[in-house]
Amino acid sequence: MNEPDLDTVFLSYLDPDPLKAAEQYLALRKRLILFFRSRGFSDPEDLADEVVLRAFNKCRQPLELESGFAAYVFGIAKFVAMEKYKKPEPEPLPDLETPPPAPGPNAMLPPEMMIALKEHLERLTPAERSLLVGYVSEDRARLAESLGMSSNALRVKISRIRDKLQGASGGGSLKKGANA
Repeated sequence: MNEPDLDTVFLSYLDPDPLKAAEQYLALRKRLILFFRSRGFSDPEDLADEVVLRAFNKCRQPLELESGFAAYVFGIAKFVAMEKYKKPEPEPLPDLETPPPAPGPNAMLPPEMMIALKEHLERLTPAERSLLVGYVSEDRARLAESLGMSSNALRVKISRIRDKLQGASGGGSLKKGANA
């Protein structure tokens, strides 16, 4: 007689009904992502997948669970979190090859630059401003997914916004007093 495959064994720990087990799996993965995100990890999805993979591999042997499978999986998650705390991700080194440009004779002072930037950003629609802020401050792949578009489509949209800003600044960098 054939043994059930590992997928079936793993899902059976969640629920005997395969459809309910699939729903339980999705809910468990979502809770794992929230677990890692709430602890400030930069890659909660990857860590959740690591936990699921470890739990999946543990299913090769029969498990004796005292508190249920979800509690067992969260025990693995705690160990993964401790491992990551012990080995923090190295911070990227600053780009030393490209020195910042030297200020020229027409260089703007920071307050003037801020005023010019504000003026140009006010020419954008609220949706364009929001998208630009999200593009700069969020994970771009996640932003594209949340907007229901590909990463490439997001880049094209941002490029058009950038072109609009450069057009408003006379085709170059943002300059004080540039007219559209």
